[in-house]
Amino acid sequence: MDKKIKSKRKYVGKLIFIILALILIIFFISIFRKVIILSKISGITIGYTNQDNFYGEMYTYENKNFSVIKTYKLNGNYLTTISLYSNGDEENRKITMYKNGDDELSLIEVGDSKTVLNNDDTLSVNGSLINSYNYQNSIWERIKLSLVFKITKQEMNSKECYLLESSKWKIYIDANTGLLVREEQNSYVRDYYYEVNSVSKEDLKKPDTTGFKEAR
Repeated sequence: MDKKIKSKRKYVGKLIFIILALILIIFFISIFRKVIILSKISGITIGYTNQDNFYGEMYTYENKNFSVIKTYKLNGNYLTTISLYSNGDEENRKITMYKNGDDELSLIEVGDSKTVLNNDDTLSVNGSLINSYNYQNSIWERIKLSLVFKITKQEMNSKECYLLESSKWKIYIDANTGLLVREEQNSYVRDYYYEVNSVSKEDLKKPDTTGFKEAR
């Protein structure tokens, strides 16, 4: 009887060991797969994040607020518009920022109020809307990210994407360019759209300042 109990315990022990070993193997395979995907994304984004000829759009939705940023960038020059909309009592706002060589200006529209800022008084802008979820990092940081995010493939905005999903975030990354397509967090949603090497000098037309008053 004792021999049967010992044999049974030994069998159960081996079975538990095998199950735990399989779980660990599956876990490490999953981590390895995600690290490979992050490394792939890191490699393909390099050719896009430093682009100096692109058109970009960024749409942000949060509760009742909505904003749109559109930008043309070419050889260090840019034409960018930021439009802010609210379903509350606040007036809608629009900011236009323009730079072409030494010629710079900013247009600010708040309801019926229109103001122009020239040259040294213009608003500064980061002319890049090209965004990637930054994987230009060490292998250990990618392993850490692999522990946080579940990674699957999913279509978003007509693009084949990697979906990085945690308890708080959903991040859609274009599988072909490594650029962000969408970010989601609770009521916050942000969509991105890009065109690379599509901007010409004709796209950087100086905005019409008719009806705008200079800031005092």
